[in-house]
This record gives sequence, C-alpha cells and structure tokens, in this order.
Amino acid sequence: MDISLKTLSDTLAERLKRRAASHNRTPEDEALVILEDALCQERQATGPAAVAEAIRKLGLRTPSESVDIIRQFRDR
Repeated sequence: MDISLKTLSDTLAERLKRRAASHNRTPEDEALVILEDALCQERQATGPAAVAEAIRKLGLRTPSESVDIIRQFRDR
C-alpha cells in the first residue's frame, strides 16, 4: 500500500525530517516507524498509564475496589 501525505504542514515536515535524521532514516522510513509504533501501542497498551485508564473505564470509585481487581488478576 502506498500512502501520500498531501497536506503536511511545513512545520510538521521539518520535524519529521529532523527526527528521521536523528535515527539515520529517511523521512518515509521514519513515518513508517511512527505509524507502526502507534498501531502496536493501540493493541499493546500495558504501561502504567494504560492500566490507570483501564481502571478508570471500570468505573471504580474507591481504592479498595482497585485493590480487589488487582488481587484477582494477580491470583490467576
């Protein structure tokens, strides 16, 4: 699949070029790495922020509720 970015601002294009240069990549390769990282993180969100967000989505209101959930996962 070929992707073309037609409305990339000059500022964003320059930032992409600088980031690519810092990783010894072409801007195209750097854009691909960024896209791959973003899509992988979507599936593999496991860091502290992702865990906190998952807890918030459960609607927990007290620390004891969170502790009970954590213990359930730990004891599996």
